Amino acid sequence: MAMRRQRTHVLCDASSALLLFKAGIIEALFNAVRLVFPRTVYAELTNHLRPGAEQFIAWYARQYFLVVDVSEEEKFQIPLHGGEQELILLYLEGRGKFLIFDDKKAATYCRRHAIPYLNALLVPRLLLMKKLIPLSYVKEPLKIF
Repeated sequence: MAMRRQRTHVLCDASSALLLFKAGIIEALFNAVRLVFPRTVYAELTNHLRPGAEQFIAWYARQYFLVVDVSEEEKFQIPLHGGEQELILLYLEGRGKFLIFDDKKAATYCRRHAIPYLNALLVPRLLLMKKLIPLSYVKEPLKIF
């Protein structure tokens, strides 16, 4: 019997997940890595006022990603707020190999503390390079001038 490849656990914030959802490529990311969301991020994603809330609920029911809690004793020791703080705490707990977010303060913190992260805007390019999405997913840049 062949062993199933263990996917890398990657921590992701709500705004990045929503961006990738709206771009139509989050399912390709689900196939490439095992996304991990802090419970507060999942609550934000599934707020009934958010686009895609019902889809994220359905994906969670089908175990497309993990939802985890941050240890209580770890909270509030990082000078960031909300989802980014919890992503970093979960990384420090060993719950993910790197982070996906789009917050400048969090990026500065990660650079200073050698925490690997990726801006959500680079995800499509990486998926394309790994041939996990077709070239047709990449749209022409908007020509303003």
